[in-house]
Amino acid sequence: MEPIFAKYIPETESLILPWENTRLYADLPETAFAAPDAVRLAEKLFDKPIPALPASLYREYYENGNRSRYEAPYFERRRNLLLLAAAEKNEGKGRFLDLLVDYIWVICEETSWVIPAHNTPRHGKRERLPDAFWLEEGDDIHYIDLFAAATGADVAMVWYLLHDELDALTPVITRRMLGLLEKRIFHPFLHYQDSMWWKGSGGNTLNNWTPWIVSNVLTVLLLCEKDDGRRTAITKESMEILDRFIGFYKSDGGCDEGPGYWTMAGASYFDCLEILWDLSGGKIDAFGNPLVRRMGEYIADVHITGNLYVNFADASHRMGMDAALIARYGRRTGSPKLIAFAAELAEKSDFHALPVGSGTTPYRTFRDVIEPLPEPSDVRPENRTWYDGLEVFLARDPASGLFLAAKGGHNAESHNHNDVGNIVVFRGEHPVFIDAGVEQYTKKTFSAERYTLWAMRSRYHNLLDIDGCEQEPGGRYHAVPEGTTPDSVTFALKEAWPGKAGIEAYTRTSAMGEGCVTVRDSLTLQKAAPVCWYWLCAEKPVVEENTLLFPAADCRAVFTGGHFTLEAEEIVLTDGKLRDEWQSDSLWRICLRCEEWQAGSMCMQLSVQAH
Repeated sequence: MEPIFAKYIPETESLILPWENTRLYADLPETAFAAPDAVRLAEKLFDKPIPALPASLYREYYENGNRSRYEAPYFERRRNLLLLAAAEKNEGKGRFLDLLVDYIWVICEETSWVIPAHNTPRHGKRERLPDAFWLEEGDDIHYIDLFAAATGADVAMVWYLLHDELDALTPVITRRMLGLLEKRIFHPFLHYQDSMWWKGSGGNTLNNWTPWIVSNVLTVLLLCEKDDGRRTAITKESMEILDRFIGFYKSDGGCDEGPGYWTMAGASYFDCLEILWDLSGGKIDAFGNPLVRRMGEYIADVHITGNLYVNFADASHRMGMDAALIARYGRRTGSPKLIAFAAELAEKSDFHALPVGSGTTPYRTFRDVIEPLPEPSDVRPENRTWYDGLEVFLARDPASGLFLAAKGGHNAESHNHNDVGNIVVFRGEHPVFIDAGVEQYTKKTFSAERYTLWAMRSRYHNLLDIDGCEQEPGGRYHAVPEGTTPDSVTFALKEAWPGKAGIEAYTRTSAMGEGCVTVRDSLTLQKAAPVCWYWLCAEKPVVEENTLLFPAADCRAVFTGGHFTLEAEEIVLTDGKLRDEWQSDSLWRICLRCEEWQAGSMCMQLSVQAH
């Protein structure tokens, strides 16, 4: 895509306002800080100890691959920090200051804000604990990861909201905060390129890390940096980085990391636009760019119903979505679709509740609580949507409640699963054919062993094996879109499997009809071989000869085109994240097996039961 900020970069110095002339949330009228729930929630912290982060927890990632036991108290510290700051800002009586200072102190005492899973030492040493960062050449960590940047933004927000009150207690605390922001955010951002892969200066592929980190670095800059030259330099480099990021986006605005990562990819990019607006007093304005609008509308298009979303890649299918963010995105980009979607979400949530979350986007967190409530609307996503860059086809049948998503793409996408050609089908809130998603992240998730994990493999998606041969990772394994109609998409999938699979020709057509979904595979092999089509289900279907019955969804799937046997295999979920997500201890994998296949068509037709 064409760069969005290139026209602003040469004039950055004249566009950026001095610190004393900038205002947080500059597009809104002066508004009293509003987070009334914060006082009630923060009072509960008085009798709770500050979560501990001993060295033994940091080391666990290197010793057994576990990352969640360190990250849980790490994020709780930051969540509580923002909550206490919001409570004190609302009440203004000093009740929360002592505990707030205690939280600031322990966060400042952390040897590194980089979490163990992201600790890539600059000098190549992995010593299980982070080396201190004192701006000396011998230090090992000259790095900003996702959560070091987020922590910097948390500290900056607290300083901005309450620096006078903190100074009245002791100026030592504010000097410590500003000193660490210099050492852990500004200095590495300006002086180190080799360890900052997410800047994209080497031409590498970028993902959600880029806008997410840049949004938080810009937050620190907006709130705390008073030097005009530094403000100009960081803003300029940030816009250059954001233009590299957008260069990887297709014109359709689709997020290849899935809807779960949209909140930190497209939505974090939008956060950057808002902060740049604040920094420039509205002179840097990219909200009218058509791509920016399409990046936002993606999240409405992949919404199935309720809190359910299409979940290709590492995304979860069940998510709470930030209605205030989406309302603001729609308002600022002029998208009736997003405004209507936000209003729909707002009907089922406390729109202005303080969404502190894990403290990873504090600019967004506090902006949400002052966003105007959107007006309800009857605007809805289209019943058929084709993302030609992302290669995802979406189809809804409002009368029956059926929803179909079919993907092409390739096996080197960000947060990739080996899933070229996969489909997902829901009927209302009931899953029929699913993508399992991903287990709790561990060291193995982002290692050379990633594709040994069952949820990443093609045989645990709605795809096939040929004589035991499954898809493999890498960009050369891809789909070729062969055409769309108003109701269907066809992908050529021969190149999605390695040559040893012996595929002569293979196309898959996925279609939505009135009350039915059809998947037709036309497959020709170089020689006859056993083929197994896998179908992953959340509900255990009833197997009757060539038919699957789904009682909860009230649907039946009929398979035709060959001599098939149907077998159901239980997949016991040992991972707590997946058990919670699917609200079950098991998933079910159906194997539609043909012992000898050379050429022909397999057709799956899923239809709503007639009563």
